[in-house]
Amino acid sequence: MAAVRWTIEPLPRPPGAEVRGLDASCLGENDVQALKEAMADHGLLILRDQKLTPADLIALSQPFGALEPPTREQFTLPEEPDIFVISNVVENGRPIGSANDDMAWHTDQIYFDRPTAYTFLYGIETPTEGANTLFCETYELYDELDAETREGYANIDIEYSHNKLFAGRLTPEQMLRHPDVVHPLVRTHPVNGRKSLYFGRRKLSRPLGMPEDEGLRFLDRLNERATRPERVYKHQWRPRDLLMWDNRGLLHSATPYDQAKHRRIVHRTSVIGEKPY
Repeated sequence: MAAVRWTIEPLPRPPGAEVRGLDASCLGENDVQALKEAMADHGLLILRDQKLTPADLIALSQPFGALEPPTREQFTLPEEPDIFVISNVVENGRPIGSANDDMAWHTDQIYFDRPTAYTFLYGIETPTEGANTLFCETYELYDELDAETREGYANIDIEYSHNKLFAGRLTPEQMLRHPDVVHPLVRTHPVNGRKSLYFGRRKLSRPLGMPEDEGLRFLDRLNERATRPERVYKHQWRPRDLLMWDNRGLLHSATPYDQAKHRRIVHRTSVIGEKPY
């Protein structure tokens, strides 16, 4: 593979690295492969000062794999329906995007049979206060386990429910589209073979083979370990920031902001991944 023309500066502590010298609107084949490998190693990549039209964001995302159609079409961009809009802006009496999504730790679309591999988030209008995005990785959680615990965790499966998570916010057609799925707790990364703990928020998750209360406490303990302050990177958005990340061993969460004071418009695309193993 030919050398790429940009550099990566890892953050002081995982997850995350800043990509410098790359124009994301004109990626080459070598760039895409190198970015996949960088996301496998660092989880999150940060690109500042990008100038992306909606068509550019689609063109950027497509070489990474098949695009994932948003599950709530009412918040997509009319001219590019594969772009999901995150926004508090109301135009002509209608919200142009989803204003309050994902204010909890999660990994994208874990409730799909083939969950999201890569997520791309591009900030168009970003508040000067709040609306940060938090990230933490779950490879270290697995690495810290002793051999006996690893063996036990390898036998745990978790059921996930899209309809339970979005109860009351879906049309009947949307509810039928995504039946409940089951994924292993211990997941192997297809690029570098690393193992991580793969789990979702308690609102949509049910560890199998455990009483419900015990299973929820188990998830709470994992989440508490993963999201300790010293493990978390807080991204403070600037306009034209582009974030891209690998969901296989990464959790993230949005944070609140004063929606009466600030406008926010962020565009998101995502790429379909493999069935977890």
